[in-house]
Amino acid sequence: MSGLLTSARWRELADDLPGAPGTARQLVARYLELLPGRARALGRAVEVGDAGTARTVALSLQVASAMVGAGLLADRCRAVERHVGARGCDQDAVRAVEAVGEAADATGRALEVLLRRCDELVAHAPHGLDPAR
Repeated sequence: MSGLLTSARWRELADDLPGAPGTARQLVARYLELLPGRARALGRAVEVGDAGTARTVALSLQVASAMVGAGLLADRCRAVERHVGARGCDQDAVRAVEAVGEAADATGRALEVLLRRCDELVAHAPHGLDPAR
């Protein structure tokens, strides 16, 4: 199982995205905006027994979480997607979605703290974070 967050992924994002690190920050901020709704959508899909939607939402949340370095949440989403694909929306799927919700809450809190710290660091850097200066 992966840790809650992987900081190395943020560095990779900053390197890969144009306009980094601002673009990476915007991506993470957008992820945070969408996270609660995606977690609720997954829960609703499992609750009503819509295995196709549950798998789609779980996969989407898994990929987005992996992209921002939220390894634990990505792992839990992967488990839901596989379980629902193999066994449907049973009580074990409901429990797995509850674990996704817990991981989503923890991930959201941790990412919000990290974004605030990044903002504080940038605000206090005399010339930004450009190592060339």
